[in-house]
Amino acid sequence: MAINKLQELGLVDVYRVLQPKKKAFTYESKSLKVKSRIDFFLIVQSLKPNIRTAEICSLIAPDHKAIYLSVEINDAFHCSPGTWKFNNQLLEDEKYAQLFTGC
Repeated sequence: MAINKLQELGLVDVYRVLQPKKKAFTYESKSLKVKSRIDFFLIVQSLKPNIRTAEICSLIAPDHKAIYLSVEINDAFHCSPGTWKFNNQLLEDEKYAQLFTGC
């Protein structure tokens, strides 16, 4: 996803916000001599105060690492009773549909 699309949607890479200068990778191929951070969490900026930690941790897999995100849920989040259901009428809304065609 392009950086301007992330900004347009108000999303941030939470690991990069918390660890702006740290070099860490979630994928490494020694044979190809490639390292990259292909796994990440994107959050809306309004949730930044609720993030406690974002870390990259070792796994058993030799070429991949896990990402860990700790979020503090406070009283500002209230769950309503019942089950969430997607409003499929939104699919007929042109402006709503355009948000996803650019991705």
